[in-house]
Amino acid sequence: MSASKNHQPENTQSNRNLAPIDQANLPEEEGTKSTSETSENKNATDISVKTSRVKCIVMELSKAGNVTFNENERLYNKPVKIAMEKKGSDKQISTLVALNFNEQEMNERGLTIRTSKQLTPFDRIILDAITTLYVEGGNEYITLAMIFNVITGDPNKRMHENFEREIYDSITKMMYTSFHIEANEEACMYKELKGFKYDGYLLPAERISAKLNGTITTCIHLFRTPPLYDYANRKKQIGRVSLDIIAKPFQAGTRESTSDAVLTFFLTRRIIALGHLSNKILYETVYEELGYKDSSPKVKFTLRKKIKEILTSWENVEFGNIRLTGQNEIKKSGIPYEIELLYEYIKK
Repeated sequence: MSASKNHQPENTQSNRNLAPIDQANLPEEEGTKSTSETSENKNATDISVKTSRVKCIVMELSKAGNVTFNENERLYNKPVKIAMEKKGSDKQISTLVALNFNEQEMNERGLTIRTSKQLTPFDRIILDAITTLYVEGGNEYITLAMIFNVITGDPNKRMHENFEREIYDSITKMMYTSFHIEANEEACMYKELKGFKYDGYLLPAERISAKLNGTITTCIHLFRTPPLYDYANRKKQIGRVSLDIIAKPFQAGTRESTSDAVLTFFLTRRIIALGHLSNKILYETVYEELGYKDSSPKVKFTLRKKIKEILTSWENVEFGNIRLTGQNEIKKSGIPYEIELLYEYIKK
């Protein structure tokens, strides 16, 4: 299978195999058979494919993506114009983006999620991992374990139960979040966006059972390239980072929570964007990103310690044309205020 064989999004909602799945049980790990298969799921096991591993992860870096996952309260139920013109430009250029979480449809199918219904930075990581497996690996059929292995950078790392459930809920949420984007005005800056419009689901996929690498397992089947990647790729706003780099913060085996993954990917995005964004990161920004804005000083101290440990593991590591050389904590009135990323450009 090749990622170039993109499925068209027409009638995506009716095409999705969304028979009720018993979420009282955790989703199966690879190598086990679903105890909650429907007749439709059983028919799907006739599909037999081999999956492919990937060596790097692709990250969508667009402003539309930032707003979708970080500032999305204003996007629900009606299109919102997001300013896209370059700083200092006299001409206003905007892209329409809208979200709608279809909770009623999800409930009618007997599905529930334990996480927030709003999109979060963790959901963005999951979408990046799914996109990576589809675009880089040519995988149309993707399991939870495959996603976990990408976001930890380790193809052999075993996923624990809490992480498994978080990924499962994230997938369900994005499968039931409709996504509208209309970027025709940006065509004056990016010709590839002329006439660009998408009206469907953020994650255009179905959940089925299939025989992957000889074992029947629950997985998702993508109909097409995720639309946010399609949009960002046309603008060349995609970052690629080796999974060996992503794996470094997890190698000690002490970082096993979803918040650790969010922190790792937040720092990765900031590093590959150096030159476009400031090399100084406010601690308050990190607290807000991870939902720790109102946490105790002890929790914030632990988070700052993790930031320093992750950055230390990346010293002298190359992120494309950026080499991270160190870090420097800046204090105000004796209180930790921000972290400065020290780096150098690499000529290639």
